[in-house]
Amino acid sequence: MPHRVEILPPGRTVRVRDKTRLSDALRKAGLAPPAYCRRRGVCGQCFVEIVSGRLPAFRPGEQDLLERRGLSARHRLACLFLVESDLRLRIPESALPGRVSVVEFGPAFSLPLDPAVKKFAIRLPPSPTGEPCAEVDVLLEKLRMSRPAVPLEVLRKWPALLGRSEGLLTAVVSNEETLIDLEPGDTSERTLGLAFDVGTTTLAAALVDLSTGRVLSRDACLNGQAAYGADVIARINLVLEKPGRAETLRKTVLSDLTALAAGLMSSAGVEGETVYAASFAGNTVMSHLLLGLPVDTLAASPFSSLFSSLSGLSASATGIPFLHPRAPIYIAPVIRSFIGGDTSAGLAASGFLRQRAPALYLDLGTNGEAVLKTGRGLTAASAAAGPAFE
Repeated sequence: MPHRVEILPPGRTVRVRDKTRLSDALRKAGLAPPAYCRRRGVCGQCFVEIVSGRLPAFRPGEQDLLERRGLSARHRLACLFLVESDLRLRIPESALPGRVSVVEFGPAFSLPLDPAVKKFAIRLPPSPTGEPCAEVDVLLEKLRMSRPAVPLEVLRKWPALLGRSEGLLTAVVSNEETLIDLEPGDTSERTLGLAFDVGTTTLAAALVDLSTGRVLSRDACLNGQAAYGADVIARINLVLEKPGRAETLRKTVLSDLTALAAGLMSSAGVEGETVYAASFAGNTVMSHLLLGLPVDTLAASPFSSLFSSLSGLSASATGIPFLHPRAPIYIAPVIRSFIGGDTSAGLAASGFLRQRAPALYLDLGTNGEAVLKTGRGLTAASAAAGPAFE
C-alpha cells in the first residue's frame, strides 16, 4: 500500500511504496538530501524532523549523532528511515533548492574565432534541363567538399527543404568536412552550441553563438549525483559495489544537464534540433560516468583512465538527448589519472600556458588540482579538497 509523504517546506507531496527509504522519497520530490557517507548513517547530513506519522526506534548510533547536533527526539536520518505510514516532515532550509552562483568572468585575453561547426548559405540553381546532375553534388561542389558524409536523413527531406526555401539552403558543416544538416533559407548568421562544466558538486552551462563567440545565456545547478556520494571516490565505490548504479549516476547527471540546456534554449527561443555542438569539461571520474564508461581502473593504483582524448563523438552516439543527433560532442582531454578535463579546460581558458614567468594554477573544487609551471615544464597533482570546505 502506498504512503503519502508531505514535505515542509516547500509543501511538496509524494506517494511511495511501503518500506521505501525516506531519502529516496525526498529524491523523488526533487529534494535529494546530501549523502556524504553513502547512506550509512554516519555523516548526519540528511536529518529531517518527523512532524506526524510513525516514528521508528533509533537505529544504532543514530540517536547519539543527532543529539550531538542538538536535535530533538523527533529527528531521524533520512538515509536510515523506512517509510511505513503516511508522514509529514520538515527538512532544514539548507536542503531547499536554490539558485547556484558561479563565476561569470575570467581573464581578458583574445582567441581567434574558428568554431568547429559553421554554417554556409548556398543558393542552388534550378534543376538542369541538359545533362543529369545529382542535386546533392551541386551543393557539395559549392561547398567545395569532395567526399563528405551525407546523412540519409538529409536526402530524405531534400524535396521538402527545396520546396520551403526556393533553392536557398544553409549547410551546417562540422570541421569543414562533415555535413551535419541543411536548413531552409539563410540561417548562417547564428550557429549555436552549448558548453558545460560537469563538476562533482556543481554543474554549469552556457549557450554560445559560435559565429560570434558571444555567450547568450548561462545557468548552474547542483549535481544530483551528490545524493549518491559527495565525492568521486564515494561514487566509484558505489559503482563497484552495485554496478547497476553506474547507469543511475549517468541518468542523474544527464537529467540535470538536460534541464539546464532546456532553460537556456527556452530563454533564447531556440530548439534542441538547432543546437549543433556541445563541449563538456569535467574531472576524470565525471567524464567517465557521463559517457557510461567503466571506472574500475580508477579505483586502484595506478588510477588509470580509459582515455586521454576522444574524437568523432556525436550526440546520438553518446546519448546526449537535448542536441541535434549528429551534433559533434567534445570532451575535454584527461591529463593523467585524477587530473582531468576540468584542469585541461581551465588551463586553456585562463591563459595559464601563456605565462612566461613561473606560475601556479589552483582548482579548489570538491576534487582539487594544482599545476605548477616552471622553466622545466609543468607539474600537476590532485587531492580531495571537499572535506576541507566541509
